[in-house]
Amino acid sequence: MKFIDLLAGFGSRWPTELVNTSWPPPDDVTGLLAQIDDAIELHDVAADIGADGTLTLTATLKIATGSAPADTRLVSRLFPSMQFVFRPDLDWSSGFRCSIAPDGTVTVQIDTLTLDVLVPPDFLAAHPDEAQRGADTKITLSASADPTVITRDFALTFEADGSLRLEPHLPISVGPCRLMGVPCRAVHEIVLIGAPARADKIYDWVVRPLNPDLFFFDCGGLGFGGIESDFETADGNLAEIRKAAHISPDAELVIENAVIPAVFFPPLPQHGTLGLRRTLAPGEPLEHNLSFQDAPIQFALGNSATLFFDQLYFRTPPEDEPLISGLSLEAGIAVSFGDDGDDDTSLDDSHFDASRFGNDDPNLNDSHPDGSYFGDSDLDQLKPDHA
Repeated sequence: MKFIDLLAGFGSRWPTELVNTSWPPPDDVTGLLAQIDDAIELHDVAADIGADGTLTLTATLKIATGSAPADTRLVSRLFPSMQFVFRPDLDWSSGFRCSIAPDGTVTVQIDTLTLDVLVPPDFLAAHPDEAQRGADTKITLSASADPTVITRDFALTFEADGSLRLEPHLPISVGPCRLMGVPCRAVHEIVLIGAPARADKIYDWVVRPLNPDLFFFDCGGLGFGGIESDFETADGNLAEIRKAAHISPDAELVIENAVIPAVFFPPLPQHGTLGLRRTLAPGEPLEHNLSFQDAPIQFALGNSATLFFDQLYFRTPPEDEPLISGLSLEAGIAVSFGDDGDDDTSLDDSHFDASRFGNDDPNLNDSHPDGSYFGDSDLDQLKPDHA
């Protein structure tokens, strides 16, 4: 059975504002529907009518006998910089469900869509250091002007409210690469967020509703489980930025659970954890945590003191908490007490007095059981710690 035979009235309700073959999207999608109808057949069709009058149709989708789908690059207004190409094997099949409510609203679910996602190289490309380039499964990172190609099986859902969900069966993660021109050691779990207004209901790591007004032209969002920036590569400005900002070579840049609009000027995060914190290797003793040698940011205050920041980052708080509560700050002043005339201002663990201060984040309190942490209300009572 063909799509149009099964859903005679579905064509008029096709979500033209979501999926089209050009940008800006046209009103006429009959050509796209014809391609789908020519390439895909429905098998084992079954129907059921619920108590509320909702008609539910289930079937198995298969490639039409002896034919391959046209190599059409689809562009969605949700992700206008990307192109999507349906490239299944000839033995491809997928579960299919469609529900039509009495009020005419339609929900469509396709369990498996094999797609090539073509990503512009100025967004995602190969790492500038050829020696670091790895082999990412079913991901071809661009080393030229050609697009990066991500091949995945996706589950596709058109919700009753018109929103779209496109979720890969396996996470989209890449090793050494260049993300938006910045060299990275790895980018973990890239997520295509088709319905930003419902992201906090769909993804458990989105802890606060996103503001849809910040997603221009009703675009979608791009989520990142984690981004590991590469400060070491010579082809990039991160090393110079680190030096100019007095950031320690051992500092850890934290970018986790981030969401940016798919249309951005510039790519300002709307959600996530962003900042710097000190590094502690697994099994490293607590004494190193008190040495201040690897504080992420250090500024010399004359010849005998140093202002240091152990933690400076922002984590999006839950909806019922004010945004300012997501800011984590831990800082202090280390004062050298070496011999007279000693100009050594390095933060050596046997050569300083230090006072710490910060905000009242309970996670920071837990990390300093010795009482070396002080909240905002205690700033006027700071007393030096002695290592």
